[in-house]
Amino acid sequence: MSSSLRDGFTVRRVARGDVSVVNELVVAADDAVMGWSDSTEADLLDWWRHVDLARDSWILEDGSPAAYGVLYSHGETADLDCYV
Repeated sequence: MSSSLRDGFTVRRVARGDVSVVNELVVAADDAVMGWSDSTEADLLDWWRHVDLARDSWILEDGSPAAYGVLYSHGETADLDCYV
């Protein structure tokens, strides 16, 4: 398994201004897996209050968002949410 990105992809930290495009990605992933989604931009912003986006978030792009992940730390444990 390679740890380098495929040509044409970049990775960066998520910013609050990305809420719309990240929510579109979350909704599309939910729809593909469950057939529905109730995710909203307000929900994401509420969750992001609990995380340091500059340290614990990633967005993979190839001209548009292809994947998103965020790590929620809880002391010695953590939750990782990822959407592709």
